[in-house]
Amino acid sequence: MLRKELKRFADAWNGIVVFFKEGEHAKFHLFFSVFVIAAGFYFKITSAEWIAIIICIGLVLIAEAFNTAIEMLGDIVHKEIHPQMRKIKDLAAGAVLFAGIAAAAIGCIIFIPHILKL
Repeated sequence: MLRKELKRFADAWNGIVVFFKEGEHAKFHLFFSVFVIAAGFYFKITSAEWIAIIICIGLVLIAEAFNTAIEMLGDIVHKEIHPQMRKIKDLAAGAVLFAGIAAAAIGCIIFIPHILKL
């Protein structure tokens, strides 16, 4: 049983590696995540603010990982442009946009007061 769980963990880790190697926008999100984390340390944000930042980063990365998976699956299922697959891919991209907008809004709520104190 432990071997099965370790195998599943290894498979999941491989998914993260594939995401950052092959995901078109993964490195973009990683860059901004590191930037926001650095800003959090610079401004000495509170524990509650850290929780919000971590949730936002996680939400955006999760949304982008699902979007990447859907894009890859769509490319396998329909090599040519299929109108329904286009809608599915757009919906997945829209989910990433929703997550990004929410994360940006929360980032503004957290960081603007700190920036204004400079």
